[in-house]
Order: sequence, then structure tokens, then C-alpha cells
Amino acid sequence: MTTMFDTYSLEDLQILIAKATVFRIAPRLTVEKRTQKDGIDLWCVNNQGFVLASDGEWESEGLSSSRTDEFIARTRFPFDVAYNMAMDATTDQPDHVRRTFYNYEYEIPPRRKPNVTV
Repeated sequence: MTTMFDTYSLEDLQILIAKATVFRIAPRLTVEKRTQKDGIDLWCVNNQGFVLASDGEWESEGLSSSRTDEFIARTRFPFDVAYNMAMDATTDQPDHVRRTFYNYEYEIPPRRKPNVTV
């Protein structure tokens, strides 16, 4: 299957990923960038306030002040790991959710004109 990403070079994809903060995988499933205290960007798989841990379990993300170092270690990943975890999470979904994923992944939304009044 050919995707819109096939037309981008690896360098272009790295630039897109560096600028993005959220990738919508399914209606309620996103891969989201989280900048850590040390300034490093890691990613989490989010489903309406629950994040996917390395053991495959969903955990409530809670307030930032309540997140322990252990929680962060279980739920934050490099982009490729988080993206693959999100993809694996969609295989447990009904067909209509997987189809929605493909629509989000492969469609480029139309550009909107800015709302400017003079």
C-alpha cells in the first residue's frame, strides 16, 4: 500500500516529526510529545487521559505533579516505540476504528484560509 509518507525523504519525515506535537491514530488514540524535565522530548500513547505503559496496560495520566519518575519511565518512549505501540493498540479495535486510523494517517487535511478582518 502506498501512503502519503512514501513521497517524503527520511530527512523530511524527521523534520515533520520534530515539529509535530500530536499524531492522531484513531478517534480517541493519539501519540503525543511530552518534554521531560531535562528538556528531552519523549512520546506517550494517550487514550482520553489514559496512557499506555510498557507492560501494555493503560494507566491514568493524572496531574503532572502526581507523576512519579517510575510512571514516566513506564509511559514515555522515543517516537518510533510510541508509534508502534499505538499501531499495535489499534489491532485490538473493531474494523471501523482501524479504517478511521488509515483515514487520519493517509489524508492531508485541506488548508484553510486565515480568518482576517481589516
